[in-house]
Amino acid sequence: MSLDFVVSWDGSANGRAIRYGVVRRFAAYISIYDPLTEVFDAKAFPRFRAVPPPRILSDAELGALISACCSVSPLEAI
Repeated sequence: MSLDFVVSWDGSANGRAIRYGVVRRFAAYISIYDPLTEVFDAKAFPRFRAVPPPRILSDAELGALISACCSVSPLEAI
């Protein structure tokens, strides 16, 4: 029943992994009080953490970024 709940998620694989993590931790908690409760494998539904590629700023973009930062929190003395 727990795995049906996890697999029924129509969203992303990470969403299923998050659901599985919640069910797995709850089962681990319940197993303290009921030793017949099955504890799930932590690696059954792994999360994927995609790292976006770096973005190289042009000179104009970098200047605009620095100006915006200075207007939010001005530097004391440069």
